[in-house]
Amino acid sequence: MVKDALIVGKSNNHEKWIDEVERISPHGIIAPRSENFTIDGAKFFNFDFHNASALGSCSHCFHDAATDSGVREA
Repeated sequence: MVKDALIVGKSNNHEKWIDEVERISPHGIIAPRSENFTIDGAKFFNFDFHNASALGSCSHCFHDAATDSGVREA
């Protein structure tokens, strides 16, 4: 469970080269493949650059042998 978290993609004091390197595209939380993972009260800020994303699904899906790439919501 992630509860009441503050997750920042990029702050005002970031290194300037981050703006120039397009492959720097973080995810705030990458959810696991297991059931019952909960995010409650989290706040996400400044993920509006490159291909950054507040949420990513399936921590194992970045592997070629992964079979599940979906995320579920209740």
